[in-house]
Amino acid sequence: MSQSYSKKFYEKMYADNRVWNGPQGVLGFFYKSLKRFELHRIPAAVSLLTGGKRILDIGCGNGGLLSAAKNLNLFEEFYGIDLAEVVVRRAKRNIKEKTGNLNNVYLKTGSLDSKLDFKNGYFDSITCVAVLEHIFDPYFGIKEINRLLKKNGKLILEIPNLVWLPRRLSVLFGILPITAEEDGWDGGHLHYFTFKETKRLLEENGFKVNYMGATGIFPRIRNLWPSLLGGNILVKATKKSNAKN
Repeated sequence: MSQSYSKKFYEKMYADNRVWNGPQGVLGFFYKSLKRFELHRIPAAVSLLTGGKRILDIGCGNGGLLSAAKNLNLFEEFYGIDLAEVVVRRAKRNIKEKTGNLNNVYLKTGSLDSKLDFKNGYFDSITCVAVLEHIFDPYFGIKEINRLLKKNGKLILEIPNLVWLPRRLSVLFGILPITAEEDGWDGGHLHYFTFKETKRLLEENGFKVNYMGATGIFPRIRNLWPSLLGGNILVKATKKSNAKN
């Protein structure tokens, strides 16, 4: 998917008048009934942050993660990028509403499919939530994140877990496993991940994995066996060396 096509796709997907109804059918019924027991990926990601001078949220969405980090005074400067201009505008509005101002907040359009306009080692922490599965080349994306992080900088990454139990059963019965509820073919997801392969991807590109788990409804139960019971993969990793070309 070219960057220009991707931009048009996500501008349409996340337009201001778009309505998302969440999961439908039987799964949707149970999801809505049990949602109060959910640990959402955004607060889970924020809970793994340790603070510093600068944070970059790649795929900043509606600005929820940066708003939470700003309200907790975890960083001095808050950066965010997203491919869709409509999303960046919405994030600015939401961050201002939730934090009271846009002081030290810097948002712009950008894509992890290309080199980002920041200096090497510029960030103490980078968050990348529900993004890596959308980009053309995850290897390039992880290498670019490595470039932007300072030594011992932290990466918080979240992606779908392909081998979550319901998806394994889908394949068993000849059904295509779905990893997204958004519009388009599987919500625009281009790649699929497992816990084992995610750890390998990070370790091969200069990271040490500190934590791997899952979020969602009843997270304590899911984390008894996250590779089977977790619908997503939540990772905290530390940059230990520069990624090899």
